[in-house]
Amino acid sequence: MVSLNDPSCLSELSNNLDNILINAVDNTNAQSFAPGVVLGVTNEKETKYLNSKGVVSLENGKEMTTDEVFCYYSCSKAITTTAILQLVEKGLIGLDVPVKTYLSKIGDIGIIKGWKDTKTPIFEPPTVDITMRMLLTHSAGFSYPFFNEDYKKMLEQNGQPNILNVDETTMDHTFLIFEPGTKWHYGMNLDWAGFVLEAVAGQKLGDYIMENIFKPAKMDSCTFHIKDNEIVSTHMRTAEGLLIAPFGPDRDPKLDMGGHGIFGTVDDYLKFIRIWLNGGKTADGLQIIKPETHEIAIQNNLAKDLHVTDLESFQQEVTKSALLDPSIKPDTWSLGFAVNEQDLPTGRPKGTIHWSGVANLYYLIDIKNKVGIFWATQIFPFLDESAGGFIKAETAVYDALKS
Repeated sequence: MVSLNDPSCLSELSNNLDNILINAVDNTNAQSFAPGVVLGVTNEKETKYLNSKGVVSLENGKEMTTDEVFCYYSCSKAITTTAILQLVEKGLIGLDVPVKTYLSKIGDIGIIKGWKDTKTPIFEPPTVDITMRMLLTHSAGFSYPFFNEDYKKMLEQNGQPNILNVDETTMDHTFLIFEPGTKWHYGMNLDWAGFVLEAVAGQKLGDYIMENIFKPAKMDSCTFHIKDNEIVSTHMRTAEGLLIAPFGPDRDPKLDMGGHGIFGTVDDYLKFIRIWLNGGKTADGLQIIKPETHEIAIQNNLAKDLHVTDLESFQQEVTKSALLDPSIKPDTWSLGFAVNEQDLPTGRPKGTIHWSGVANLYYLIDIKNKVGIFWATQIFPFLDESAGGFIKAETAVYDALKS
């Protein structure tokens, strides 16, 4: 494969990516256009492509720029994981030690077994303790209201757990839906992992990450509390088309939520991607995690025979059902990311780590070819038709590398 450092390769790729962005925001495609998109491509050293098209908001028509701040949503999870791994390196957290050792109230969380009088949940204690490895691999047993009927019912009855309106009681309304370590299921695991970090480090998650990741990596826009700063507007696609959504990210939450709470620019997220492309170092050589930690973290860390599974939607306004392609081997899960278990038609190789954010943000980190891609919008529901633009961009990158 050629390199993104090749001028002719980069010139042709940039033209192709520009055209993909232009098509992505073409509003004549009523059910697939995005109001605005920022797309970035990086190698291990620097951002090689960064561009934007469209508008920040359909309401005010302000032009989208590459400096816009997005809510990263679940793209936050990998950053929180990186912070946890730093404490693992220091011997302050054990991956396979029960996390109740560090935060006792996690040991009180039960498995839901039904509802009494349709209003009162029935819980039983688990027979297995939750570990940090389970939290980082989404095998502890937590869920989200949009991926589980009991979580949705809890939200409807109590107003929590609500990732878009966090308060001091949010985590008190989480529970297990299966015995820890027995299945993979996507949920509020990284939020709990973040609170374990707070207990161990003795400081707020956002403060720890600011000192140990954001500042060293020069991710200057990144924060858990955006307050009055302008951010990209949240849109929602309906049968009538795209509208300003009646909901959006919690800009100044009561808690620092490690699973979805970070705001920042696309270029700053590319700096984070470069840490993983560089074996745990920033592009200018500052070690964030050790090479041996990086090597362990990018491998499948799920228990034997577990893998990513279908996720049925219970809140269609938030996400469509995430169903696996039966022709593709299911992903596994590393310490922080999904792991592709086979080469993909786009050109993405086996072993690539990747994930996404619920407002249709998508990224990949291809360590083999030293390539990272980040596609950012703020559109609900997840798996919107506009996400096809990311697949086109990914394909264009790999076509350029093969040329």
